[in-house]
Amino acid sequence: MLNLLSILVLLGLLVAIFFIIQLMLSAILDLISILDLPSISNETWWNNNVTVVEDLIQRKFPIEEERIFTGKYISHWEIPRFELMSSVNCQLDIPFEGGWDWLVEGLNNPMTRSDYTGTFDLSFRGKMLERGCFGHMCTCSHRIEVIEILSVMPS
Repeated sequence: MLNLLSILVLLGLLVAIFFIIQLMLSAILDLISILDLPSISNETWWNNNVTVVEDLIQRKFPIEEERIFTGKYISHWEIPRFELMSSVNCQLDIPFEGGWDWLVEGLNNPMTRSDYTGTFDLSFRGKMLERGCFGHMCTCSHRIEVIEILSVMPS
């Protein structure tokens, strides 16, 4: 026979299992709504989500408005770029004298094009100039003017 303690433990386990199942079902339903299954099946999911990212960039970084930008600068002899929000590549324009000194110093004064490889955590004050196709083979979708370098750290 089951004593009272065993019954309470069993009841507690059943409640816990019910709660876990409810959480899992809730998470699955949330995931299904995020995935947008109809757009996956007709192969427009990527286009819809690119639009979402573009809308977010336009709201957060309007053209010609000064902002603080934080991201990764990937130095490469052929395809240099600043990664904004980890999925948007930007070309940096640094018009002031000595603006690229941090890169040359961080790469230990590179002598050959293969020496121009490195990754930096970069924060700067700047403004989004335009949206379009920039850099080697249009790798960058935005062009940003750097007004002031705030911090640079090799990654």
